[in-house]
Amino acid sequence: FREDSEMVCHASSGWAPDIGIRFHESDGLAADAIALRRAVVCVDTENDSRVDPDLCRTVNLRSCVIVPICRGDQVIGVLEAFAIEPHAFSRSAVSLLQQFADFISSLEPAPGLAGTAGR
Repeated sequence: FREDSEMVCHASSGWAPDIGIRFHESDGLAADAIALRRAVVCVDTENDSRVDPDLCRTVNLRSCVIVPICRGDQVIGVLEAFAIEPHAFSRSAVSLLQQFADFISSLEPAPGLAGTAGR
């Protein structure tokens, strides 16, 4: 979720970034998803000029989807899904992630997230 000009990881599963990791909302594919206000898909990190393939190799990332979580006219966070295989996300998977992001945006913020833009 957004905290000032950074995004902070509040949930994680599998080999995704650890909870508490911070990144600037102007970095990478998340920046594209925030600016475009729609899902951004990288089908193969080895063949996508928007990502650093060397960095992706170090974390065994081959494909990903980043979906903005919008509330009104604000992007309050992003939902990211990662895969170790290229072309891992079908259109229906991307659609499901979008529906999940929409559901998240409809929830009231938890007391621990009081500092986020989603208040």
